[in-house]
Amino acid sequence: MRIFLVFLFIAAIGRLSAQTLDDYLKMAVENNPGIRAKQAEFQAALKRLPQVKALPDPEVGVSFFPSPMMLPMGNQLGSISVMQTFPWFGTLGAMEEEAARMAEVKYQEIFAVQNELVFKVKNAWYPIFELEEQIRIQRENLRYWR
Repeated sequence: MRIFLVFLFIAAIGRLSAQTLDDYLKMAVENNPGIRAKQAEFQAALKRLPQVKALPDPEVGVSFFPSPMMLPMGNQLGSISVMQTFPWFGTLGAMEEEAARMAEVKYQEIFAVQNELVFKVKNAWYPIFELEEQIRIQRENLRYWR
C-alpha cells in the first residue's frame, strides 16, 4: 500500500510540472470567490456615487377638506404643496467625496485579497517545485550511475 501511495504522489507531481506557477496564479485569481466578492462590492460602491450626489426626491402633498375651511380670503376646499429639501452648502460634495474614497478602499481591498491569495499559492507551490527538482536530480544521478 505504501508503494502505491508513493507512486501516486510521484505521478501527481509529474502532472503538476506540466503547469507553471503563473498558470496556477492566474487560475487561482480567476476562480477565487473572495476576489469575486470584493469586485462585486467595488462595483456596488461605484454605482452608489451618482446616488449620493443627487438631491433628495421632491415631495408633493395634496389635501382635501370635507367641509370647507373659512379663511379671510375665502373658503378653502383643499391644498397642494410641493417641497424640496436642499442640503447645507458643501454637504453633497462631502458625501460624494466620501463615497469616492469608499469605492477606492474597496478597489484596494481587491488587491489585498489578490496579494494574499498569490502568497498562499506560492507558499503551496514552491515545496512541490522543490520536490520536483529533487526527483529530477535523482533521476539524472541514477542515469549517470547506470
